[in-house]
Amino acid sequence: MTTPEYTVYEYEIRSDDGTTTVMATDIDSAARAWADGEGSRARSAVTGLPSLIEYIESIDGAWLFIESDTAPDGTRVYAAQHNMP
Repeated sequence: MTTPEYTVYEYEIRSDDGTTTVMATDIDSAARAWADGEGSRARSAVTGLPSLIEYIESIDGAWLFIESDTAPDGTRVYAAQHNMP
């Protein structure tokens, strides 16, 4: 039996708290990978891109965008853009 091959892409996530680069197969996996590094509150709240946006927008003053130059789903997505400087 052969193991399926997956393409892994680099996603950049910039937020009011800094910049993080994660490797993931898609943008939902990138969102979860970012949340894993943010602690238990984020980890329990973020299951993919929609919940990442919801999570960020629930934090007063927070903002974030996620993008990839190589991934098919890597078009920049904003959360709480109205809070960006």
